[in-house]
Amino acid sequence: MIKYFLPLLAIVIFSCSQETESQQVSETIEPIEVIEETWLFKITLIDSVVLPLKVTSVKGDELNFTIHNAEETIALKNIHLKGDSIFMEMPVFQTGFEGVYNGTTMSGVLVKYDAVDYRLPFTAQKTELDNTSLKEPCCNINKRYKVLFRPGQESETEAIGEFKQTGNTVSGTFMTETGDYRYLSGTLEGDLMKLSAFDGNHLYVFKAEVNGDGSMNGMFFSGKTRADKWIAEINNEFQLADPDKLTYLKEGETELGFAFNTTHEERIEYSKEKYLGKVVILQILGSWCPNCMDESKFLQKQFSKHKEEGLEIIGLAFERKRDKGPSYKAIDKMVEDIGMTYPVVFAGSTRMEDRENALPQLNKIMSFPTSIYINKKGEVVKIHTGFAGPGTSEYESFVSETEELIQAMLSE
Repeated sequence: MIKYFLPLLAIVIFSCSQETESQQVSETIEPIEVIEETWLFKITLIDSVVLPLKVTSVKGDELNFTIHNAEETIALKNIHLKGDSIFMEMPVFQTGFEGVYNGTTMSGVLVKYDAVDYRLPFTAQKTELDNTSLKEPCCNINKRYKVLFRPGQESETEAIGEFKQTGNTVSGTFMTETGDYRYLSGTLEGDLMKLSAFDGNHLYVFKAEVNGDGSMNGMFFSGKTRADKWIAEINNEFQLADPDKLTYLKEGETELGFAFNTTHEERIEYSKEKYLGKVVILQILGSWCPNCMDESKFLQKQFSKHKEEGLEIIGLAFERKRDKGPSYKAIDKMVEDIGMTYPVVFAGSTRMEDRENALPQLNKIMSFPTSIYINKKGEVVKIHTGFAGPGTSEYESFVSETEELIQAMLSE
């Protein structure tokens, strides 16, 4: 249990009279004690693998819980207590906790409402998290790694691993050609590294043995079904493919065009002629996609900053279902919780045929998100696949370069 004390507030009162000069009187207000309590949630994934999750709450009249993934904090919303039954909703995503609560413990299921029969058991209890009893770490892993997921298989995928270590405490992420694994946190005890995160959609657990030369051999667990091998070696020079060259206009194609409806049945049509004189960003996203959430927050800042200068952004949402009902509901929640003020249309499902039908001028849509930057002449300047978000070392340079690009296009 952590206690915080608000600083003393001084109230200065001035009084004036004919007999005496102004006198200064100070009064103080007693400090308000704010008590933060720590919970340890345990979500059980495939093969009884446990995802540990640090959650904090501030003691008060109303229930409140905040998830911690390394530097990221996520406040649960719409918390309801009925008898001993508790319901808690994740922001942005179609996910929630349903369980039994008695003040010091919880148990129940984590439910994904946009998936069929997706329920994972969880328990939680108030606790004091303490790494001081852990075995001394074998080594320092503050390094950059070349990573292979599913090595030697046809589906082998390359990634860059980045880790930050202070004693037994480790945080980090993995970057791939289609996005990053966002904020991971955990420990290094002896030669065993454990990292995990839950952001509302992704349920990740990474385990690895660190070898004498710094290389790693591990397993990656995700949700109900996924369990993959992964290996890593120290490599400061390794780079992924250029994200600006993975998706492009097909030969002979020079411009894009589409017409889709928003969730309020407003028809949004894009054509070169209609948006001449405007700088346009077309964002390919999904309400189920945490990397899209990160990019949407970035793009919303750009839209708020530059919309009066002629910047237009249109989001094309590809959802897990083709039905309007659940898809509109998911899009509306994403838009509201992120605070998106640029239009978002429903472009279809995530099935490949729907992607190809939505934007047939592209060679492929291989990643959510993907963003298309179009200048005032209607020319496609850049198509950026994936997103290296704020949990990566590349985020600040991406922000700087993209802001420069937007400003340059607006100035043309």
